[in-house]
Amino acid sequence: MKTTILMMSLAGVAIILALLPYAYVWGIHFYEQGLTETASALFLAAGALVLAIFYRPSRAVWHIVMLVALLANREADERQLEGLPLLAKASAFVDDVLLENTVIVTALLIFLLAGFLRYTWPLMRVSTFWRSDILMILAIGTAFAAGGQIADVIGAKGNGTISAVLYARLHLIEEVSELWFAVAVFCASVLAVLRRHGPNAEEANAGNHSRDKTANPRTA
Repeated sequence: MKTTILMMSLAGVAIILALLPYAYVWGIHFYEQGLTETASALFLAAGALVLAIFYRPSRAVWHIVMLVALLANREADERQLEGLPLLAKASAFVDDVLLENTVIVTALLIFLLAGFLRYTWPLMRVSTFWRSDILMILAIGTAFAAGGQIADVIGAKGNGTISAVLYARLHLIEEVSELWFAVAVFCASVLAVLRRHGPNAEEANAGNHSRDKTANPRTA
């Protein structure tokens, strides 16, 4: 699995390098509302749906589902959703109404923090968590996203002073890197569900339950 993850990472870098010479010619696909941003939104939305529908117990990942859904909404745009009026209205409502309301944003942050502390933090305290393939996939995806944001900052600061070709290349790096992050989130979501329902899932759950009873005999 780790070899596969490494090969996917190298493939992402290779794709960016291969597309760089065509960044200026195909620039329209790598700007806002372009194909890559639409694909990023779709992969993130698919990852959120996979977790929400198939992961059990679902309450353990609702904070992650919410976070990924918000990321998908960030990548989406009303103009991308012109053919889907209901989704376009929903996206606009989230951006213009929900996320502009201080009370709602505060409640959302509390929900995300509570979910992290209740379900994710205990997992992070187990050594096997830091060696998991899922974390490795997310770490590599995050590295791509960070690289894309660095390219975006460089492009924004140099806008008007750098050549149009260089600006297009920086924007290509940003959008393709964000797409690779979205693909990583989707793959991690699918892998989490498969691991949860795999042949060893019942044994792992039984072991967790046994440890819970040992830690708290009153629940036995």
